[in-house]
Amino acid sequence: MTKQVEFYSQLQEQLVRKMSLDRVQAHLSKSLFLVVFGSNDLFRYYNNVSNEYTPQQYVDLTVSTLKGLSKRLYELRARKFVVSGVLVLGCCPTLRKESATSECNNKANNWSMSTTTV
Repeated sequence: MTKQVEFYSQLQEQLVRKMSLDRVQAHLSKSLFLVVFGSNDLFRYYNNVSNEYTPQQYVDLTVSTLKGLSKRLYELRARKFVVSGVLVLGCCPTLRKESATSECNNKANNWSMSTTTV
């Protein structure tokens, strides 16, 4: 999401140069910003950083990052947000394949559910 906010910042600068700040602000006041926290963010934990962070530390880090990026978007005049995320992760095909019986991964489900209550 950091890169996406950077791209948005660049786009906004281009719009201000082509239009006026007032016109850009008027447009942004009607715009809806969709922030999606997806399974790829949770998979990152399982694939890359599970030896560096506990699940709760990773949730805390992710929430902290999301808060900082949301503040940055607000500074860039974003006002209306929709925030969406994943519900449970353990029933996705990738994790079910790891089970000999193709059952859901309860540990992953419990952990991913904790991200929805933050």
